[in-house]
Amino acid sequence: MKIAMPPGASSAVAGGAEAVDPLNMDMRRKAWGLSRSGDNAAAAEVWRAILAARGNDGDAAAELGAVLAAMGKHDDAVQAFERALQFGADPRSAKLGLGEAHLKKSRFPEARVYFEDVLGPDPDDVAALCGLAAALRGAGRFEAALQQANRAQESDPLSADAAFQCGKALAELKRSEEAIEFLRRAMECRPDHRDAGVALSSVLRDLKRAAEAVSTVTALAERHPDDVGVLSELSFVMLDLRRYSEASACNRRLIAIEPTSVVARCNLAICLSGLGRVEEAIEICKQALTIEPWSRNAQFTLATLYLSMGRLDEGWPLYEFRFYDKDTTVRKELLAAPWCGEDLEGKSIVVLGEQANGDYFHFIRYLEPLSRHSGATITYIGPKRLEHLLKTTSATAEFLSEFPLDRRFDYQCHLASLPWRFHEKGWPVPHPPYLAAEAHVIERWSKVIGSEGFRVGVAWQGAVYAGQQSERSYPLHQLMPVAQLPSVRLISLQIGKGEEQLDTLPPGMVVESLGVDFDAGDDGFVDAAGAITNLDLIITCDTSMAHLAGGLGKEVWIALNEAPEWRWRRSGRETSWYANARLFRQKTRGDWDGVFQEMANELKARLAEQARPRTKPEGATPHVARVPVSWGECLDKATILEIKARHAKTGQTLKNVETELAALNQAISALQPLDHGLNELRERLKAVNETLWRVEDDLRGYERQGLFDAGFVELARSVYRLNDERAAIKRAINAATGSTIVEEKIYSAESASPQTALE
Repeated sequence: MKIAMPPGASSAVAGGAEAVDPLNMDMRRKAWGLSRSGDNAAAAEVWRAILAARGNDGDAAAELGAVLAAMGKHDDAVQAFERALQFGADPRSAKLGLGEAHLKKSRFPEARVYFEDVLGPDPDDVAALCGLAAALRGAGRFEAALQQANRAQESDPLSADAAFQCGKALAELKRSEEAIEFLRRAMECRPDHRDAGVALSSVLRDLKRAAEAVSTVTALAERHPDDVGVLSELSFVMLDLRRYSEASACNRRLIAIEPTSVVARCNLAICLSGLGRVEEAIEICKQALTIEPWSRNAQFTLATLYLSMGRLDEGWPLYEFRFYDKDTTVRKELLAAPWCGEDLEGKSIVVLGEQANGDYFHFIRYLEPLSRHSGATITYIGPKRLEHLLKTTSATAEFLSEFPLDRRFDYQCHLASLPWRFHEKGWPVPHPPYLAAEAHVIERWSKVIGSEGFRVGVAWQGAVYAGQQSERSYPLHQLMPVAQLPSVRLISLQIGKGEEQLDTLPPGMVVESLGVDFDAGDDGFVDAAGAITNLDLIITCDTSMAHLAGGLGKEVWIALNEAPEWRWRRSGRETSWYANARLFRQKTRGDWDGVFQEMANELKARLAEQARPRTKPEGATPHVARVPVSWGECLDKATILEIKARHAKTGQTLKNVETELAALNQAISALQPLDHGLNELRERLKAVNETLWRVEDDLRGYERQGLFDAGFVELARSVYRLNDERAAIKRAINAATGSTIVEEKIYSAESASPQTALE
């Protein structure tokens, strides 16, 4: 840098004295040397000493600003650059420094002002164009940012920074392939371009191009071994690949460099959890919370760890931190207070929908018992597409798909916050079935699917978000061991993404499709519910279909990866959420072969057992009572057995239920085909019996906890009301069938005693 002498300065004092160095050139050289050696803190002290001796030295102030910026002290750098401008330093350099410092502090409007000031006299200034592009991108104006970045590219096609800005803007616009091209160009122009390398790895990671992402960020880490941004990206890449040991090492290195990093600790906790070291993961999260007590990231990570271990008292309250944006926990436009467990008798509450389809199917179970236990007027708000199916819950609630801004409610609560409130109040967790398929839908898909063979519904891929396929999904061809079993029919329940795998099945593997109209209507999953009801077994990955089958009370086998979501716990074959669900877990990452071979072995044994002929002692006669009953009683018993079949575990209990049901259905076949009115009465009877089943389940839950409060009394009273409704439907069936036998309910008010919920 050429430094002008101040006016009136002389190179020597009169009388031949020693030369005077008014600009402190020796100190400047010392500061530059310290900066080159990487000791910016010492260099800053030298520049401050120069400014203390000569306060109007704009060039020294600019040098101090550059050093402070390199140290990450951007607010101090702003003050130094402003001083540099005040005392005549090169305005372009100082304004670029100010723009960059404001960028680092995410003050995008301020940064834009300085970059535009530089562009005023020189519209083709590449550094200013790149800075302006970054400021516009930070403000969310991605198209405008791309326009400025393209101008920088046109001014200097070899500029690594211009190519980088183009790549970043394109990535924000989801034009990933173009973004990759520009980011690679940036690294060709400058192989050590740290920001371009991190951005390139991030785009490749989003596209699931893991090998390329690893190669990019690993090479970058060799050049920048202690760079926080590079180590963070390397950690994310390794986490995406579930290479927990390597990701753990990255995060430990990050913590060593930045001891107060909460993000690194949360990621380390995820790594430890993936390695099965959950207790250590919990301690790491607690450390993060001592640094930043209200870190939503740390709170939510800790919640999932607790819940995965069944520590509900600790887990459910922290699960509220699943909303990273604080404003989403309460919808302010509803003008309703958050429900924190207050008495709801005579109050109104609006229940807000959750995140994905599976969450709706999982947690909608709480709506009906909420209306029963609380005495509140309930309004539920969720997606219109799911409304038709979710209304089958029999909850006393109003279903809406839009916020009623003209109404007021006393309280509001998110659907997945209800488990916490139920847990606090000691209300029993409702069990399946709580969803149902409509009779005409069941009948339609029964005709399509038929009754031949052992019918297995399969779903293999969950939703794809931001172009990323979930680690929970498995390739369809992995079901080959199941498909090869005699009499087994695989029937696709896959909707949308993943269906293309039906066209690339290996030789000899058949998976039946239910056609292009399957669940193609406005009401989502209605066809899926009807089809599932007609199947013998559902095999699925951890996706919405697992929760739909579970909510319907259908037997479902769920294929889980080696580190599943919190709701499936860390081990075990069963889940408290769905009695008829079986969990098949990977032993090691990616080992789907073992999962599906285990399923095939288990299903093969079951089919062999079912096919085994039943022998009886010579001369024995079937010991079955044959007595005349009304048609209403017969259909009532059949619906109860259908409910029991869904709840029965595999084994002798299930076989007994199925045997009794088969005998009853043989008798009922005399009424076939059921006309529409009789079919509707049967479905109404089944719905009442399902409600009675849940009521009895809840009553047992109260008894286990020794709770005989108002909630228990209300449940017990509901048994009378439901049984009266049940008797009325049976009488209507008897009338419709012309039954000569009609049972009567006879009791006096004084001696009336509760009837059994389900005989």
